[in-house]
Amino acid sequence: MKITGHATWPNQQRWKLHGIGRRLFQNDEIQEGEFKNGELDGFARTIYCDGQYYLGEYQNSNMHGFGYYSYNGGRTNLGMFKDNVFQDERETLDKEPGKPWEAGSQVQLKRTEAKKIR
Repeated sequence: MKITGHATWPNQQRWKLHGIGRRLFQNDEIQEGEFKNGELDGFARTIYCDGQYYLGEYQNSNMHGFGYYSYNGGRTNLGMFKDNVFQDERETLDKEPGKPWEAGSQVQLKRTEAKKIR
């Protein structure tokens, strides 16, 4: 794991990010944003090795608060998350895979249920 940003060493245990920083993992996962005692806490994003990503609020390294999760294939969740679970009962936005967004284009809406992500 590679760490950039402000790191602290509380209680002589291990280096922990505190403040704005970035972590790069051996599996190519990237976490960057606000850290508190080594955990994502505040506004941040995670880019997973399979190309999916989350951009939004974290609490204790869990997706928690308002955020945007993008799946492979174009499906997205936009709304409230709690402990890594998408909470909104609103619609989930889908677009045709591989087709870019265009201003004024029609989109298909699909109903989603709260589910554990990752």
